[in-house]
Amino acid sequence: MLRPYKERGTAHRGKVFRVPNSPNPFPVFRFVRSRLAMARDSAMNLSDWRRRIDEIDKKLVELLNERSRCALEIGKLKQAAKIPLYQPDRESEVLANAESNNSGPLTDAAIRRLFERIIDEARAAERAAMHTDSNSHVKNSEEDA
Repeated sequence: MLRPYKERGTAHRGKVFRVPNSPNPFPVFRFVRSRLAMARDSAMNLSDWRRRIDEIDKKLVELLNERSRCALEIGKLKQAAKIPLYQPDRESEVLANAESNNSGPLTDAAIRRLFERIIDEARAAERAAMHTDSNSHVKNSEEDA
């Protein structure tokens, strides 16, 4: 355990500590962040961080659209196999997977809410696609008649 160590004439940014019962007479300096981390953080300003977020957002949109395309294909398979669109067991599995992959800083509850919304939007897209497909069949039947 480290204990604060007061020494006359010591002027340091970080707190000065000494290790109890240590043969080493020199104090151990404890810094909240390393100099490397401080240099890295100071190198990026507000516009740099915003630009980074914009790049991440672009990737997120691409991934969400790719996920939606997969969900639409699954919807077609469900429709062909006459399987219900809503499958609560699978939804629970997806949510559990998302939470288990979470390493923070978002909480598991936040990840769950985000994925619930993603799933809701994918389901809406599946319904819209099913509705469009069923209308195109009706139009084709009317044209044949």
